Amino acid sequence: MSENNKVKIRILYERASRRVIGAQLASYTDISMTIHMFSLAIMKEVTIEEIQLLDIFFLPHFNQPYNYITMVALSAKE
Repeated sequence: MSENNKVKIRILYERASRRVIGAQLASYTDISMTIHMFSLAIMKEVTIEEIQLLDIFFLPHFNQPYNYITMVALSAKE
């Protein structure tokens, strides 16, 4: 992979508890393995704040400088 690729992510979470209840991902590059992280987050009742603090490995073609998952979680509204 020699170029940067855009990723579109939507994280669904409950407003009151901030618990993640769903996610949608789209990209021209195969990012299908990312959905497994969200499946685990839903199963373990992870909050949006916990995703914001995840230490996720660096992927230079997606991250600038944060991981694309962290960037979306950081944009979550109160």
